[in-house]
Amino acid sequence: MRHTTALGVVLLLGTALASCGGRTAIGSQADSLSVADSGQTAWSVMKLRTVSYEDSLQTDSGAYLSQAIKTVWPMPSDRSVLADSVRAWLAQTVAHSCYPSYEDGDDVARFSGDVRDGQALVNFYAKQGMERMKAEVKESETEGYVMPGMNNGLKVECLCQNERYTTMLTSYDVYLGGAHGGYMLSGATFKNADGHVMGWDLVDMSKKAQLIDLIYNGLKPYFEVGPDDKIEDMLQLMDDESTPEDESKQLPLPATPPFFTADGVEFIYQQYEIAPYAAGLPSVVIPYEQIRELLSADGKALLADD
Repeated sequence: MRHTTALGVVLLLGTALASCGGRTAIGSQADSLSVADSGQTAWSVMKLRTVSYEDSLQTDSGAYLSQAIKTVWPMPSDRSVLADSVRAWLAQTVAHSCYPSYEDGDDVARFSGDVRDGQALVNFYAKQGMERMKAEVKESETEGYVMPGMNNGLKVECLCQNERYTTMLTSYDVYLGGAHGGYMLSGATFKNADGHVMGWDLVDMSKKAQLIDLIYNGLKPYFEVGPDDKIEDMLQLMDDESTPEDESKQLPLPATPPFFTADGVEFIYQQYEIAPYAAGLPSVVIPYEQIRELLSADGKALLADD
């Protein structure tokens, strides 16, 4: 039987949210929301609607299975390059959430309809996800193990938008029959002008050491330690074969890319990535004034002019 770890799932998702913790999802509440409607500026927020799917069942062996998806989707009338890019990204994200090992070589049916119809796409993959879970439960029974249940829960919302970029926030709540479930949180920032999905190209990787120092110090409030204290005792770092032995347990960059928020650039470590399960998802938002000089030229271009 195929098992996937929590961190493995988020890497497969490539984006990788309980609730949003008070984050405002701009553009996700109305089909025709625009900043122009509020009289603020002349530019319009990408129009979005919400599509969702929810289903559950109990197998003959007593295993409880559930599948829930709730995601924003660009309105069908929006033919912009940004909307097309967001749809393609959402389609891949939904497919991965319903079938975590979704890859080009897998024997998995692909949605062949119009990706502008987000509800049809979500229904297609969600139903397939339920069939996958039923098959995994049945396979476990043939191996002499009665699985208590499985669940997939995906939520995608629009975190923020302005005239230069749009950031989507993805949460994935999954239980695959182990000791406990997993939870993943990640973001993706799109360049509005051409729809490009920004990732580590937001930052200047030649300044990686300076970036890690910023992240390290930014994590201190998360671990509730003082600015002069160290956080190594809270971490569980793996050896990194790409670095010298005496530096092999230094803080790595997160597995999932950074993303722009209204307040700064956010970096999130997934469960088990640098700390025990109980530590949750260590994260930090580095204010733009602190990180600006560590951004790439493309990253700086997305910021407002001084």
